[in-house]
Amino acid sequence: MGELRSDTRHSKEGAARGRQRTAEAECKKYLEEALDLGLEETFPGSDPVAVTQPVRGSCGKDGG
Repeated sequence: MGELRSDTRHSKEGAARGRQRTAEAECKKYLEEALDLGLEETFPGSDPVAVTQPVRGSCGKDGG
């Protein structure tokens, strides 16, 4: 009877590990999809970044 309890405990632990692995895989998949979406949203990443600021006119208003 001790073996039956031991087997049950091992099968429950194995199931818990399996659920944890599944949750980790789902989390990783979600993060990968989020990264892919972020990369798509910023494509093409080779465009140069504008480093200049617009020139302001007198009194802090745009020139004119």
